[in-house]
Amino acid sequence: MKFWDILIDQAEAKKLVRSMFSSGMVPHALLVHGPVGSGKHLLALALAQTFLCESPEEGLPCGRCRSCSSFASFEHPDVHILWPAPSSLSTEELSFRRALAEDPYAVPRPSGSLGIAIDRVRDLQHRLSLKPYRGRGKVGILFDAEYMRPEAANALLKTLEEPPRGTLLVLTSSAPERLLPTVRSRCQEVPLHPLPVDAVAEELMRRFNLPHEGAVAVARASEGDMGKALKLLREGDIKRRAREFLESALKAQSPLDAFLRTEEVGALPAGELLEWVLVMLRDELLESFGLPERRVLRRDEGLPLKVSPGKLEAFLDEVGRAYDMLSKNMPAKLVLWHVWLQLRNLRR
Repeated sequence: MKFWDILIDQAEAKKLVRSMFSSGMVPHALLVHGPVGSGKHLLALALAQTFLCESPEEGLPCGRCRSCSSFASFEHPDVHILWPAPSSLSTEELSFRRALAEDPYAVPRPSGSLGIAIDRVRDLQHRLSLKPYRGRGKVGILFDAEYMRPEAANALLKTLEEPPRGTLLVLTSSAPERLLPTVRSRCQEVPLHPLPVDAVAEELMRRFNLPHEGAVAVARASEGDMGKALKLLREGDIKRRAREFLESALKAQSPLDAFLRTEEVGALPAGELLEWVLVMLRDELLESFGLPERRVLRRDEGLPLKVSPGKLEAFLDEVGRAYDMLSKNMPAKLVLWHVWLQLRNLRR
């Protein structure tokens, strides 16, 4: 498998990277940055696969050599990957690698409580200092590098300034402004853009055999985030529970009643639940603006609220604030209660 082949769109970034490899002018450190779901993980993997390929062809990996084959199965001994995770990695590492191998667009997103600690960066530096097993070189990949602890980022500077011979470092980030300026300045940047609606829709039709209209609707709801588009399609049960959440919220008679009702959905992942709430409310907003063809869900799957577009827009802003609360480790039940109360007020 060649990771280049499953990277959606991003023609400019592909052209830039291929020219680096074709000319033999590959920087020792690259920073791939762009919006969530734009393909940063995939491009980082494609870079590493090309760098280690035994028979590259015009800036692309061959996909056939021993190096490409072991890389595709995430068993290459000269590739070392870091990502935001708890300090104990025993089960986290296995589940992350399994998700990465299944679909790099759908790996779990980091939260504010996670990070990349200095001991993990030092372990990476030690591994990169050793001789390669295969002789081609070594690659270190840091996914979501903005989650590096300050001391970890400072420790990485030494490797960025004096990299071991034959080493490639690839950092990815959805918020490059959060990186230390000294780290960012030592990397060649490769920017990505949000995926166009047409590109996401085409991929959804290819993968799931969706009709064009349905694929376009989900692609619009994903806002250029391929990972979010996949989640929207795969989380049928959460979609059903999101509707129940909305219906129950509208029936709540008091704040205490709303708080008690959160127990019913407390076991669900709050972020995914809120995503579906957003989709349903956006559908109603589009309907109110006379754009029913842009709905994601059928009318019978949605929840007609019969409120003004202005109120709906204000509530969508509230859900956005709820996401911020979750990212700052606010208890999920309290966040859902806040959303519940806002929904109740929406009908007043």
